[in-house]
Amino acid sequence: MDSSFRLLVYAIAAVLFIWLFMGYIAPLFFPGHDPATEIGKMLEEAEMVLGRGKSNKLLFNGGSSFKGKSFDSPIRNVVFECNSASLCCPKGVSCNSAIEWDERTILFQETRSIETTVRCNEEYGISTCKVYFGNKPAQIGIKSIEVKEEFDLEKEKPIIGISVENSGSQEMLQGSIEVKVFQVVEIGHEPKEILLSALTKTEAIGALGAGKQKEKEIELAIEADGEYKLRVRASGLEAGSDEKIVSLKTTGSTSSCTASKCNSPALAAGKCIARCYCTGCVLGTDCVQKLKEAESNAVGLTTSVDLTDAENYILGSNIVEFVLPNSLC
Repeated sequence: MDSSFRLLVYAIAAVLFIWLFMGYIAPLFFPGHDPATEIGKMLEEAEMVLGRGKSNKLLFNGGSSFKGKSFDSPIRNVVFECNSASLCCPKGVSCNSAIEWDERTILFQETRSIETTVRCNEEYGISTCKVYFGNKPAQIGIKSIEVKEEFDLEKEKPIIGISVENSGSQEMLQGSIEVKVFQVVEIGHEPKEILLSALTKTEAIGALGAGKQKEKEIELAIEADGEYKLRVRASGLEAGSDEKIVSLKTTGSTSSCTASKCNSPALAAGKCIARCYCTGCVLGTDCVQKLKEAESNAVGLTTSVDLTDAENYILGSNIVEFVLPNSLC
């Protein structure tokens, strides 16, 4: 045998031996931490980053088993899923594979080092967590967001470009991107973020293979000048979720939003209320701003009424109620 070829064979054999030793032999003689304890730690970490999976390779001894209730708490519910065709029996079925399982019980029939992933979401104040054994599940993430700092509404509509990726080892079968728009306004000399529910956009992105990326452009129906924050959330079926926040500013609006009139202050439920109206406003926050900027007598109020720092409730894009001192009623 040629010496160079012999060296190549030896090198391949050495690499194979090291791989077998590290993956299957060493764990038997140098066991790591107790897997139940490790899963408990992973659950705590996953609850801190909802929608994002936490993965680790854990050694499970043959004959060991776990129940979901062992990891439950008053504010957490845990279920299992075995997702490797080569390791897992069908759900709820006994077989000769390495793992028998159902949603609340898992039995390891062989001593194996197994990829384990924990992911949590929150529903009605309860953490709903799933522990995956075998393969890393699909995991959607926001890779990047491209958006200009400022848009001139007279020339263009705000558009946001979003790139998502699947960092898991399984296909995401279905996904979507949701963009919520918040207008940043000053109330009582403090900046507040007001959700503009009517401007929320949700776009389907379909399936996404393991390790693949996809880009999506979303046009936003913002028609008023101002500063905005966009909360972008990508989510997928059995693929978790990811969320990022970006900001933008708009100018050049052709909106004809103007303050119109206010009713005389009157007591209602123990509070002095002045209901005011605007015309042509797209957003209730714009109506608030126009009413605060207007002279009191221009909207039918006495000069003693100052709306600048008054608490307010937006009832519609052109209707706002202001809370005034009771002495004005």
